[in-house]
Amino acid sequence: MKKHLKVFLCLTAAIVLIVFSHSASEGCRSALKICSELIIPSLFPFFILSGVITGLKIPQSIGKKLSGASQKLFGVSGVGATALIVGLSCGYPMGAVYITDLRKQRVVSAEESERLMGFCSNSGFGFIIGAVGCGVFGNARYGLILYFTHAMAAITVGILMKKRLGKLSFSCCESEIADAEKVELTSLLTASVKNAVISMLNVCGFIVLFSVIIRLLDACGLFSLAIGLISDKTGIELTWLRSLFCGIFELGCAFGEMRTLLPSPASMTLAAFVLGWGGLSVHMQSLSVAGSAEIKGALHFTGHLLCAGIAAMYTYILTLFLF
Repeated sequence: MKKHLKVFLCLTAAIVLIVFSHSASEGCRSALKICSELIIPSLFPFFILSGVITGLKIPQSIGKKLSGASQKLFGVSGVGATALIVGLSCGYPMGAVYITDLRKQRVVSAEESERLMGFCSNSGFGFIIGAVGCGVFGNARYGLILYFTHAMAAITVGILMKKRLGKLSFSCCESEIADAEKVELTSLLTASVKNAVISMLNVCGFIVLFSVIIRLLDACGLFSLAIGLISDKTGIELTWLRSLFCGIFELGCAFGEMRTLLPSPASMTLAAFVLGWGGLSVHMQSLSVAGSAEIKGALHFTGHLLCAGIAAMYTYILTLFLF
């Protein structure tokens, strides 16, 4: 039965692609333009830098100073806690890339890397302030609010995971720091560039995939049908619902739809939820990178659902006093 279902789904997808080939092509072209103009220029240098940083054993040096606080708050090593700084600074999917690099270097254990994926893969400062605050709501002040609630939600999820799963042992995390001078920088840079190219291809591939999926759902009328039915039953604004539906799949598409929404507790809460969830496209990007180090993704999905809900709650409460 499962085999027949798979065959049916593949045939259906093939028919949809043929019937709505123009929409699929437009979605692909749009995604490739985003990748070439925004994603690759903004992320590729950081992918290389992440490999160099972990190769030079810099996380171990910083991690020693963070060890006490990170164990009390999150139950992870100081080295692992540096992933939260990277995630909140550089954005999706840099947190996942950095955690993967730590795991490949055997700096963190498999169990710790899985937990880190739950609260250290975050949206970055630049995206939230620039793209969401200024680009969507027309004021960096709104971006600062969203960044604050997003960061607090990630920290809260880390604390909740420690309370639920307990502290980890750090036999492989607190090992003696290797002498960075013994590392050959040329070889390290070459390896980092090669790994960055592979990671970049994975990221762009999933962006194209989900852009095409959204265009096809639109062309088939499924988006409009679902949104219309829910709006009729609940009275929720159509644009708000469409932004939410797009956010389930892809982050950028959701905020493109939200540009017509005025700043309010409802629209800010929606933005916080979408930022915390990240979209299936981001999840696939992160897990495709993490899969190269055999990092499991169960806590990644759980953490993002928690982060989305908690960030939305924090934002709604905060904005009630501001609007």
